[in-house]
Amino acid sequence: MRLLLVHAPGPGREAVQDALAQAGYVDVVTTADPARTLELCVTERPDLVLLDFDIPESAHRALDPIRHLTDGADSLQVLALSGQTNADIRRWALANGVRDFVTAPIDITEFLVRVQNALQTRHLQRQFRPYHRQAHRLWLSAGRAGRGTRVHDRGLRRAGPRAAPRWPAL
Repeated sequence: MRLLLVHAPGPGREAVQDALAQAGYVDVVTTADPARTLELCVTERPDLVLLDFDIPESAHRALDPIRHLTDGADSLQVLALSGQTNADIRRWALANGVRDFVTAPIDITEFLVRVQNALQTRHLQRQFRPYHRQAHRLWLSAGRAGRGTRVHDRGLRRAGPRAAPRWPAL
């Protein structure tokens, strides 16, 4: 499994890299530039993105371009690493593709369990991808395309397109 670590150089990044290496995660692509996150997601195809959230502007620059990769049946898993406990930023991140948070100081055992959980989720998504595609084809062949869903047919209204929450003011 390939991991992408987007983290500023320093002791925090070194601690994360050491913990991952000791746990056997050797295929780790690292960048300090959050603007390269989308490029690396496309070229390296990571199973999990570990995103340093200590500088909110950097996290915002990294997360916005990959938001479309975090939705759907084969969504990219994103784990935020942060020393901040600002609830507004956490809510924004969770609404924009982050699946989980690990707060600093990092408890190595908890961190590795969360990494393992995210990777298991990614593995299950990939395992069930053929079934999702088959169900979608059956749905289309049944003439359901464009006519809504059963819930919609029962008179309940669908919500409109999901509006992206704004980055909270600091």
